[in-house]
Amino acid sequence: MKKIVYSAAAALLLTLSVPLTQAAAKTSADFTDLKDLDAATKAKFDAMINAGVFSGVGETKFGLNDAMNRAQFAKVLALILKLDVNTDLKSSTFTDVKANDPANGYALPYIEALKKSGITQGYDSPNTYNPSGKVSKEELAAFLVRSLGLTIKPDNNHSDVGKVSDWASEYVAKALEYKILPPQQNSDWQASANRSNLVLSSYETKTQFDPLKLVAAAVTDQHELVLSFSASLKESQVDLSKILIGGKPLDSSKAHFKLSSDGKILTIVFDEPLSAELLNQPAISISGIQSITGNQLKTDNPVPIEKANLLPAAPVTPPTSYNPPSNGGYTPPADTTAPQLLSAKRQGSENKVVLSFSEALNGTLAVQKANYKLQAKDESDVVSFLDLPEGTAVQLSDDKKQVTITFPEIFAYNDVEYSVLSYFTGNVGIQVSGLKDLAGNEISPINKLVEAVNPGLSSTVDFFKPDNINDNYNKTKANFAATENHKYRYVLSEESVPVVIGLPFGTGINGDFWEGAELLSPGSLIPIDGSNPTITVIDYNQATGVVYGYKSFAISEDQVLRPPTNSGTLSQQITFHEGLLGTWTASFNSLDTGHSYYYRVSDTPITILFPYKELDELWAHANALTTSSTILAVPGQYVTVIEVKPKSEVSDQIIAAHSFQLTSTNSNLTIGE
Repeated sequence: MKKIVYSAAAALLLTLSVPLTQAAAKTSADFTDLKDLDAATKAKFDAMINAGVFSGVGETKFGLNDAMNRAQFAKVLALILKLDVNTDLKSSTFTDVKANDPANGYALPYIEALKKSGITQGYDSPNTYNPSGKVSKEELAAFLVRSLGLTIKPDNNHSDVGKVSDWASEYVAKALEYKILPPQQNSDWQASANRSNLVLSSYETKTQFDPLKLVAAAVTDQHELVLSFSASLKESQVDLSKILIGGKPLDSSKAHFKLSSDGKILTIVFDEPLSAELLNQPAISISGIQSITGNQLKTDNPVPIEKANLLPAAPVTPPTSYNPPSNGGYTPPADTTAPQLLSAKRQGSENKVVLSFSEALNGTLAVQKANYKLQAKDESDVVSFLDLPEGTAVQLSDDKKQVTITFPEIFAYNDVEYSVLSYFTGNVGIQVSGLKDLAGNEISPINKLVEAVNPGLSSTVDFFKPDNINDNYNKTKANFAATENHKYRYVLSEESVPVVIGLPFGTGINGDFWEGAELLSPGSLIPIDGSNPTITVIDYNQATGVVYGYKSFAISEDQVLRPPTNSGTLSQQITFHEGLLGTWTASFNSLDTGHSYYYRVSDTPITILFPYKELDELWAHANALTTSSTILAVPGQYVTVIEVKPKSEVSDQIIAAHSFQLTSTNSNLTIGE
């Protein structure tokens, strides 16, 4: 009886003959002409490259300054707007767009999608598109503004924006207002747009079509609540009663709002100072507000209000002789409230601490180092304070509400050297005293603990389904660009794993969770056995192990390669015949040269990883199935048959499988092709 022999040597030869993975997805780090971009700009390029909207013009060249023609731009715009593209189209409504055009024919369905959506009306005439023509900056502005459905007033002339055609000046002004295009001094908007212009403007446009999110909420003074959104709001859809604080809707009769020029900052101005009751419930939720692209915002979880410990001013009753303005408000009285220190935060691995205050400060006092003390880092029960170390700089922000204290990279106290990361680990704060607001009210001395702000990871990390080979089954694949002096490690768990920024990942509190964490590299394959797990990734210093930041990723099934179950059609149909005393035979036509059937009998169907590059121990000694085979089985049992073909001289590969249930009520069981 023929057997399948599977040996360790065969496994080794087979492993060496199969490539492990294909090349990892491209990022900005793969292109030499993107290496000098700042981190924020690189992140935008990475987002567009990862989304498949852009790719390089060569293996290591992105073509940052290359011009892009109107055919290429049509495809980009159709992709970011997620237009309905009929790729089966072979004819165009434009006379100069041809499917058989070797240079630009591929763009025909995308050009038609733009026309159908009303984004383009043609070039010079309604019958031509000029697919090979260059895209000017003003045309780029017009395309993107139209795609967002922004209102245009053709008679408005904006000569102040630079050199621009009369027809395009309002489009350019709108693109600048909504920050789709960055402002440029003495800009020639009639000049050709390059790929850099297109990537960045397309990124900003794409964010307008992404789901609308409430990014942050902050109290800025006694009368204002500022909400920041991921996309521009439609002003006509702003209804204050749809904004809830602590579950209670705002009273629109006691407040009004201002929307920033780009529509992303909503400032709510209250007629009366914010109450302690409101600020004691510092969480905000919104339902029903729309973006300019029609996306509705509904916060699944309330968003905390930053600076919620702002001390409200005492309510003031307007005098009886006072006539309130038409909006029902009144002019606040003179400022008699001292400034409050809202927060003290350090940003990731930076050697800075940022202090945020409730109102603008006296600039002269705010930059005096003597007004700031460090809490001594010792084990004593008595809290003491130290002068700022030599070499420390103090700066005040333009709005005079933030003080940035920049420390030396290394400073010493009591012969012990520290960095900002190591010093402000644990319950250590900064004392502030002597500061005054613009009205002369002096702050009460206060010690505020320094919080670590998580900056995330230094590179954009994604997880995606790996290549479809069986070594990758039940795994997800990491994709990111390696950063000099930064290393990543990860922990797989049911929920996010805690980490303290500023401490080495393998010591102290961090060591409880991270001491045995796996190294994460570009292309790492991570086993995912359960459903919806969480991968927490830390970014740390390669030399010291100090954690810079972290991020948690909820992994979905779309990011995991799962093995398919029995599949594939056996090349020849099999009929099973019941004989005597629990015996069965099979009949089928001859198989292709080199192909063989093997079988196993079991009480339940046997799941096969298919296609499977090699045979595991379960099938290593399976019986060959021929037309003369005698199968021992009872009715109700299953015969699982695999079809194999040679993978190499020493190993076979499963190419199809099927499980047959035997039954005596239908003794001739036939499975067709």
